[in-house]
Amino acid sequence: MSNTFDADLVVDVISTQTQTILGNMLAPIGSFATDFSDESIPQEKSIRVPFATSASAVQTNPTNFETGDTTLDEIVVTVNHYSKSFHITSKELNQGFRLEKLVQINAQAMADKLVDIAFAPLTVTNFGTARAITVAQASIADANLQSAYALIAKSPTKNLILDGTAYSKFLPTNLESLGTLGRGFNSWHLNTRWDGAGTNVYGFAGGPNALGYAARLPDHSAASDMISQTAITIPGIGLPVQINVWFSRSSRTLWGSMDTMFGVGLGDVTAGALFKSA
Repeated sequence: MSNTFDADLVVDVISTQTQTILGNMLAPIGSFATDFSDESIPQEKSIRVPFATSASAVQTNPTNFETGDTTLDEIVVTVNHYSKSFHITSKELNQGFRLEKLVQINAQAMADKLVDIAFAPLTVTNFGTARAITVAQASIADANLQSAYALIAKSPTKNLILDGTAYSKFLPTNLESLGTLGRGFNSWHLNTRWDGAGTNVYGFAGGPNALGYAARLPDHSAASDMISQTAITIPGIGLPVQINVWFSRSSRTLWGSMDTMFGVGLGDVTAGALFKSA
């Protein structure tokens, strides 16, 4: 009798781990301009991510209530197809914990790649030396955050992303300091991977229009050859990811993959400031 397996179980495990790991690691990108959709598009397609730059004047004693409009600008983002595939052995199928561990390490690899792409624009070349605050992570202090805040003061929303050592310097140590964690920033994010950013960059303060992200699903044309193909949305940020499961005739092995079309574009550099070590 031939072996059987529950395709839905495999998809559920891949989906759950992908949502958890990508959701945690990519949480910071939700603070910036995004255009995410479950539409499918070709590779290297350009998407224009809109963001509001200004509103018309407020009227005094108006006689016409249909005047003025909001000014929108765009960040051009080129999306590429990113895929992490892996084969699944019979032992992994029969032992659920093995399958879970297998998916975890591959979802982590996918998350690492997308984080590298997401932070690639964070370089001194892009933002300029005047917007690069140079201080060691272990020495970062309130004065450095104040400098970054001043640089992005015109942004209506101000977001902060820091590596672990720098982030830890601002954790509350007593009840009196508990209410000071925000320090005027609308959101704080911990990010421990900066491989894709510029040399020695470990933090970023920015408004929503500093960066633009776009994401779509890959082409569905091969769906008929799959045992299962389904789309999931990463909670909190809305990133679409395609989950595929298929059987390889050449290797006679079950395979799975997580795929997405993803890209980042540089927006208004005056809405951002870098933190870097010397």
